[in-house]
Amino acid sequence: MSRYQNDLKAADELNTTTTNNNTDTMWSRACFLTRLVACSVRVSETAGRVIKDIMRNGDLKIVDKGHGGKEDFQTEADRSAQYCIIKSLQNKFGSQLTVIGEEEVVSAVPYIDASYSKEVLKFDEKCSKELREIDVNDVVVWVDPLDGTCEFAQANKNGSPLLQQVTVLIGISYKGRSVAGVIHQPYWGEKQGGRTIWGIVGVGTHGIDIVRDRTERVVVTTRSHSTTTVADALEALKRNGLADEVQPVGGAGYKVIRCLEGAAAYVFASAGCKKWDTAAPEAVIIAAGGKLTDVTGRQLYYGADAQINNTGGVLATSSWVNHQPCYICAAAWKFRQHNNVINREEEAKLSEDDEKCCISSVIHDIEETLKKMNPDEWTNKAINIDQLQLDTQQFVNRTSSSRTSVNQLKKQLDVLNEKWSKYALQRDFNKWAALRHWLHIPGLMRRIKMIQKDLRNGRQTSRNKRLKERIDNAENTLYGIKSRIRHLYAIYHRESKSKSPVAHFKKQLQLAVQRRRQTPTLSHRYRLTPSPNSISSSTYQHIPRSSSTYSSRNSFMNARY
Repeated sequence: MSRYQNDLKAADELNTTTTNNNTDTMWSRACFLTRLVACSVRVSETAGRVIKDIMRNGDLKIVDKGHGGKEDFQTEADRSAQYCIIKSLQNKFGSQLTVIGEEEVVSAVPYIDASYSKEVLKFDEKCSKELREIDVNDVVVWVDPLDGTCEFAQANKNGSPLLQQVTVLIGISYKGRSVAGVIHQPYWGEKQGGRTIWGIVGVGTHGIDIVRDRTERVVVTTRSHSTTTVADALEALKRNGLADEVQPVGGAGYKVIRCLEGAAAYVFASAGCKKWDTAAPEAVIIAAGGKLTDVTGRQLYYGADAQINNTGGVLATSSWVNHQPCYICAAAWKFRQHNNVINREEEAKLSEDDEKCCISSVIHDIEETLKKMNPDEWTNKAINIDQLQLDTQQFVNRTSSSRTSVNQLKKQLDVLNEKWSKYALQRDFNKWAALRHWLHIPGLMRRIKMIQKDLRNGRQTSRNKRLKERIDNAENTLYGIKSRIRHLYAIYHRESKSKSPVAHFKKQLQLAVQRRRQTPTLSHRYRLTPSPNSISSSTYQHIPRSSSTYSSRNSFMNARY
């Protein structure tokens, strides 16, 4: 039996398996996006096996698609892997699924995989409501079947370390933004068994151990497409203390993997990268807490009508790095200067203008956040507890007086009860508002510390001195707010647990009611009348209480407090 027939048989078996899998409960309950990612994980692994088979056969059938002296290799592995991905996904979800790939689909070998990853389906419920409502007509799938073709073509054997940089990329966009991605490394590990990393924005990144913090800042950049602009941008990062080491590596997917494994940033300050190179890596690094934009900080657009080239370059940063102030400020000006976006006079003006500086804008955001966190801004003081307690004490005193009717006391009691109920709601609101602001403090503290570190490592200019003074003031303000929020939360929490004001009020009221029961009310039960024996003399005559007076008094005394 020929290899072609074997592949056909394998495809038929997979289609049969798919028919059974469609009845699976997890598959039937999963939303479209989760299903698409689950299938993309499996098909990327199949494409990885296709790439390894072609490498083992030795005939790569390399074609140079480059123009103007630039190398842009294409191999049989690129063509076959892309055919496998596109045909497999459209076989599963229909031809209406929009798939944009790097290569032309010319392979005739039926590498079709219709299976899916059940591990992905387990995270279906974590998708946001917006993503769960996506259907096949809303998405665009961006495919780079072999990212790092240059390294793949230069590797002369399976054991070459360059093969570690080869990846298969499948990115999924919705309304022009990347929302999910799959990165498969066919040659990962000592035995080159491979691994698959996938991520959905809002769900997380899986398949890799993410490094959240490092003291050394390693910046990865292009290995084979460096330009003067890229070199100048990297030099600017070094001068500002933002790059301790620069490592050139191949493939956009592998560069983002390096960021997930501890590198600080991936910088490519030049036009040349394509949308299929960044769609999957952007979703994966965002899902891990990082960020990917162009060099000027603008978000990349991945709609079906998008321009293929990323003319603004690529800048990706890890979750523990400040994307805006750290790297855009240093790299963007060199990019703009080389691309005639701004002239040198404008660049000099920007460098002296604090309002145009990225670090200054971030400090401004921190200052505005601290204003909103100030308890004077959010504490609800509609009901003054001191005045409420005073009113309550006055009411308790009036219950012992003989000059206030029972009906009046009942009305006043209803008003006080309503005020105490509103105060309880006010107290709970302030308590949880304090907790919400308290949870933001660690993140703000990390941002402040990182900006202070960047300013210490930078040049000691007058601008940096002003920025350092502002961030130091922000740090002192944060410590003051932290102390106030902690004090307020402790008061509200202790009060809500003990309920002492309400309990004390009710206890006082009960005692007052008991005293009123035991004390005769002279003005209600006695009145002055003439004596029958003497017209000139006067005496007290007992006037019995009416039934209505008894019922009103008893209803008030027996009320539940």
